[in-house]
Amino acid sequence: MVKSCAKCDFEGYCKRFLKSKSKRSRIFEIQPRWVQLKQQARDRLLSPEGIEIRVNRSCQVEGAFGVIKQNMDYKRFRRRSMGRVTVEFALTCLGMNIRKYLRFAMSGVLPFYWVAPESLKAETFKTPSAKRIKNRMEKKRKLQPNEIAKKGYRRKGKY
Repeated sequence: MVKSCAKCDFEGYCKRFLKSKSKRSRIFEIQPRWVQLKQQARDRLLSPEGIEIRVNRSCQVEGAFGVIKQNMDYKRFRRRSMGRVTVEFALTCLGMNIRKYLRFAMSGVLPFYWVAPESLKAETFKTPSAKRIKNRMEKKRKLQPNEIAKKGYRRKGKY
């Protein structure tokens, strides 16, 4: 339990979703297992192997859907229920994978994947800064509701 939020730099950020913002303290619950799993996932993503996987995945997934839509001329599902659509799409993906396998088997050339160099070091996670969060919260507070609404309007001509 936090005794007082009076001089805390995180006060605005912390209380942004509370209904009653006039309370002096707030209850925090920390789940050690969840924090441990989150840190473990972050470490894996920021490691050289994680960087390599992220780089390769970013260029593979979008291309596969583009090939299915453009090259295979597959633009719409021809079935109605969710189960049948799932089977139809699974068969389409299977056909695409067989095409890809045959292309690589005939040419003898495997696809290129980016390999992380030996000298690549793990990335570091940017720690949250109370000053940065406070500045972000102040920028949001400066706009009045009518100013926010004005941004959404498109004016044609002069009034």
